[in-house]
Amino acid sequence: MFIEADGEVDLELSFLFMSFQRLLSTIFALATFTQSRASIIINEFLTGNDTITVSNAVPGRFDDWIELRNPTGPAVDLGGWHLTDDPDNLTAWTFPAGTLINDNGFLIVFASGDGIPDSNGNLHTDFKLSKSSESLALVRPDGTIASEFGPSGTPYPDQSDD
Repeated sequence: MFIEADGEVDLELSFLFMSFQRLLSTIFALATFTQSRASIIINEFLTGNDTITVSNAVPGRFDDWIELRNPTGPAVDLGGWHLTDDPDNLTAWTFPAGTLINDNGFLIVFASGDGIPDSNGNLHTDFKLSKSSESLALVRPDGTIASEFGPSGTPYPDQSDD
């Protein structure tokens, strides 16, 4: 409440202050919801890789890879998000905290089965992708699927050699 010098309550200022607090609370709630519902997608992936290298890959390694894209909105910390090739295990591999994907940015994650970053700092899942009939999903921390190939557990189509 706002009290004037004469001891009277300024109802108009009190109302404006409470309205401003509600507005800030709504903005914060929407920002939190937007972050949790960020539009990160699996942009493309490569399986059975024997010859194709990507930017920043360790020389001589030809791992399968998954490219993620943030087509809208602000940078997103993927910490706590998951990648999986198993529709029965949506938390197969978890992104470490601080894994950022910028606005209109891309991030490549190698599906090598190593499960630890390589000498160049690239992320590696602890599963490999199969060339034939599998699923691939990006899963939010709350367990909802953000993007997938092989929708609803239906495997993605067989992949050709690179």
